Amino acid sequence: MEFTDLYKNKFYQTLFEKNKSILDKKPKTDSTLSNKQEQYIIDCFMCLIEVLYKVESLSYYIPFIKSYPKTTLWEKTFGRMDYIRYHTETYLSGITGVFDRCILLVNQVYNLGLEERHATFENITSNKHIKTEAVKSVLIRFNKSISNIKYLRNISIHRGRYRDKELDKLSEYEFLLRSKAKFSKKQQRLLEIYVHKFGVSNYVRKRKQDVKKNNQSIYKLCDALFLTLFEKFNVLS
Repeated sequence: MEFTDLYKNKFYQTLFEKNKSILDKKPKTDSTLSNKQEQYIIDCFMCLIEVLYKVESLSYYIPFIKSYPKTTLWEKTFGRMDYIRYHTETYLSGITGVFDRCILLVNQVYNLGLEERHATFENITSNKHIKTEAVKSVLIRFNKSISNIKYLRNISIHRGRYRDKELDKLSEYEFLLRSKAKFSKKQQRLLEIYVHKFGVSNYVRKRKQDVKKNNQSIYKLCDALFLTLFEKFNVLS
């Protein structure tokens, strides 16, 4: 499944068409109920767009770590491994961000009225209006599937950086290169080849495979969530 397949989901399609029809209309002075219904549709659509924006941003990770601006300023500021580490941390936060936005979307579609800071996984899944709904099982499955991602993100936040044995080893060698330690020309060249040619290439290739698998899992979970929200949205809109 690809990201663009989410635009084919009937929940998105319905929301898009209803939102478009509201925007196409001339300003009118209908009943309060009609205005509330239209505002509900607009708010749901905005929440959905926030989810999709965050999901799409997950695809930025690989292009970022495959590239590295080779300018004097960048090379003096931080090395290639720190650059990869930074974008990896951003990617992990992106996945948890998708889940958080999905929680807010459920809060909006079900009209639960929870303030954003109180719209948590625990509060949503224990809400009396959600307890018997299919959306609850999807949220539980979603939460479980990203539990390791959330763990890695929390570790990187509380310990100050993302840890990865392979990346840490490459960082060690890169540190030696950047420390201006005295190497023979042959040693310098071999170390540069190992780090920047073989090391980075192999690491990026492995990460690309992992990220593709992760992203497809996120796409499927979002698709399943949208489908469970479709019927409820139709009733309330």
